[in-house]
Amino acid sequence: MLDGEVIALDEAERPSFSRLQRRMHVRDMGAVRRLMGEVPVYFVIFDVLWLDGKSLIERAWTERRDRLEELTLSGPAWLPSPAHIGEGAGVLGAAKQMKLEGIVAKKLDSPYRPGARSPEWLKIKNVNDQEFVVGGWIPEAGTRTNRIGSLLIGYYDEAKRFRYAGGVGTGFNDEDHRRLSQMLQSLGQKESPFADPVPKRGALFVKPKVVAQIEYRRMGPQGIIQQAAFKGLRTDKNAKDVGLT
Repeated sequence: MLDGEVIALDEAERPSFSRLQRRMHVRDMGAVRRLMGEVPVYFVIFDVLWLDGKSLIERAWTERRDRLEELTLSGPAWLPSPAHIGEGAGVLGAAKQMKLEGIVAKKLDSPYRPGARSPEWLKIKNVNDQEFVVGGWIPEAGTRTNRIGSLLIGYYDEAKRFRYAGGVGTGFNDEDHRRLSQMLQSLGQKESPFADPVPKRGALFVKPKVVAQIEYRRMGPQGIIQQAAFKGLRTDKNAKDVGLT
């Protein structure tokens, strides 16, 4: 049994969540065959959890990594992720140079902890990336209601109040504009769903049901994200469960 992740690559051969979305939840075989050529996906293998009838999850990462490399797994659509022991700073620098999301640092003696975030594995990001809930939007140029000028996003705090986190006005392609504008128009409501004032003229409010993956550089002291970009929709997340991580 292997652990890994399915990815799609952008034009610069970097993992792209937005491109991967085009392959998600597609069941029509004609569409699947077409997308196999347009948006190929790859399985990147991180770990080996079960081998020769035995569980390896309690073994040290170094032992599991040795067993994984002994399997010599590679193919046109699958390969093990690279591992560099003792070179974390250099690998992170290379990830920044290549404009990758970041790296994962793992303790060499760490076991595999199914279904849990392990303190022995740290995701070190070059940018912040998490889900937010869409609570409103502003059409492009104020009148073009088939295109997104800005998404107004938020999250639920510990008291389950829907807090305003700012606007996101970049990262959309033509398909995103079409899909999002149709979706948000169907969820429109007069009252703001946010617990905080929204300092945006021309805002159109919606029922907070749509979850979006957002990349941003930092969050200001008032809880407003800065230098944000839309990365895709998250159909696997319940809006009520979205809080700051």
